[in-house]
Amino acid sequence: MLHILIFQKSSIGAEVMKNEPSKGKGAQRYLTFLGFFILTVIFYVNVKSGNNFIRVENPSPFRTQTFNIAIISKGVVINPQKVVHSICPTFHGRIGNKLFIYASSYGIARSKGMEVVINTNCELLKYFTLYADVRKDTSICDSRNIKTLKEEHSAVYDKRILDFNNTQNVRLLQYLQSYLYFDQYKEELRDQFTFSDKMIKKATLILDNKLKGYNIHRNSTYHKNHKYKYMKAYINETTPKKITLIGVHIRRGDWTKHPDAGYNVPTKEYLRKAVEWYQSRMENLVFVVASNGMEWAKENMPKNITTVFLEGNSAWLDLATVTLCEHFISSSGTFSWWAAWLTGGNVTFFKWPAKEGTRFRTAFSKDYKDYYYSHWIGL
Repeated sequence: MLHILIFQKSSIGAEVMKNEPSKGKGAQRYLTFLGFFILTVIFYVNVKSGNNFIRVENPSPFRTQTFNIAIISKGVVINPQKVVHSICPTFHGRIGNKLFIYASSYGIARSKGMEVVINTNCELLKYFTLYADVRKDTSICDSRNIKTLKEEHSAVYDKRILDFNNTQNVRLLQYLQSYLYFDQYKEELRDQFTFSDKMIKKATLILDNKLKGYNIHRNSTYHKNHKYKYMKAYINETTPKKITLIGVHIRRGDWTKHPDAGYNVPTKEYLRKAVEWYQSRMENLVFVVASNGMEWAKENMPKNITTVFLEGNSAWLDLATVTLCEHFISSSGTFSWWAAWLTGGNVTFFKWPAKEGTRFRTAFSKDYKDYYYSHWIGL
């Protein structure tokens, strides 16, 4: 049995199965010529069909399409397997929104045996290697024939948008901000949402420079953190004891400028409770703070702790830096949610992100459990 597998740009392979060994060199040459002719025709048809796309480094674990070509005595029978259809996410907003949209689209696609199609200009591709069908031409997602599904509430797990089969392409609309869409595939997503070595080096250099003023340096002992990366443990050279880094994100900015929108920003009291929660369980703590309201953060973080503030960096670099910590203090907003998720470890969160009676409050379920993990600590 001869097996030939050819991967083209469209990720379509061909498996050729030959008959029982034939007697005579003439018959062998005929079969060889016929096999190559069939493969050439298939290649030409696929190129002409316009299915070419650019693939990221790690191929999707669920994209495998083959053609079974059986060479029989009186002809050729080509039996294509079932076509893998696509989920088309619609990206909008900033970092946290985009991470939710991709993660939920990926989770839904995996559960349906489909794949996620994204354009080469997707911002996430600048920082992560995604298991997606990455194309220059995503007109497939704008087709009139595509099925379009829209959630009812942005931070509620909506089972209605899962009520479809995988026999056609599907476009998902809105925010999809519930971990329940993708939690089953969280380890695959952690692998995809691992920052590049270049970004990790930048983030580590920031921490090194911030901590050396406190006589804290990295030693040569490696430990594995939550993101499949290896980093050096920080040691207080005076003690010497291992330091535990607690990431902190304090959402301010636009949330403070629109008091009628229904946003609740974290309070000074919340920050005090969160710090005390960690102090009662751990020692040798250093708090690494990122915020879009740094002046307020500096004034309202507790004063009896060791704190470093991340300033002058891009939001992406702040995110990469705080996720190098072991635990996290989250506030409000999707950036804060993803900083907590990417960090791993223990997470505290500001449990009242929306004001009662406002439109923003309707984005969440009654108990917020579709949005926040049950093992995270609400304060």
